[in-house]
Amino acid sequence: MDPLKTFIIDDESSARTALKTKVMESPFLHFIGEGEGISDSINALRNIEPDLIFLDVLIKQGDAFLLLNKLKALRSPLPAIVINTAFAEFEYAQRAVNEFGGAVIMIMEKPFLDSWEEKEEELVNNVINYKRRELLTRDKKYKLRTENSTFLIPFDDIISIATDDDRPGSGKQIFNTTKYGPLHVYESLTVILRKLPLEFIRVNKKTIININHLHRYDHTNQEIYVADIIRPFALGEAFKNEFSKML
Repeated sequence: MDPLKTFIIDDESSARTALKTKVMESPFLHFIGEGEGISDSINALRNIEPDLIFLDVLIKQGDAFLLLNKLKALRSPLPAIVINTAFAEFEYAQRAVNEFGGAVIMIMEKPFLDSWEEKEEELVNNVINYKRRELLTRDKKYKLRTENSTFLIPFDDIISIATDDDRPGSGKQIFNTTKYGPLHVYESLTVILRKLPLEFIRVNKKTIININHLHRYDHTNQEIYVADIIRPFALGEAFKNEFSKML
């Protein structure tokens, strides 16, 4: 196995140096760059593709969530992410696991250089498993079962998923697709979203869209237009921040 290309993001130079030393000493990791904030890190990551990123929770110009959303818009799937955190920030870091799914392979609580060898073995195994999962997901299609048929639909062919307004509370969702038209399924949006890649985002309580099919966003009316669907989707207040980060 080739050493994992590793990028480090931390606003403390001493923390970056200590971690960089461990990475450069490791036969399993290969140091390819570092950053101290969102701007310099995103600029660097436009030109390189790490296998692994060590990411501090609080960095210059923002935090791990803002950076990951910007990186997600730049590259999908995300590289494997290890969140570095102090004890007081642990619950904050745990949110990254929930919001970015399998991409966050590990949370390392500071001082994490203690027992480094054990942590190193665990994170290398986690990166390998993550890369295998992503490779499988990339080649998979969404298995969508309707009342009468089962469809295997490439993720790129899914435009949006919306709750059927005619039957509120029924659990009936409409998949809008490029090739099959609308397909009705009985599965909650929460369950559906867990099965989808990172380019799918919830824009209100009743709707998930594929950001790759976004056509226009009307800032004045807070309306989202996606390809091949005439009627716009309203952007919910609770979802504005997450949606803005994707643009």
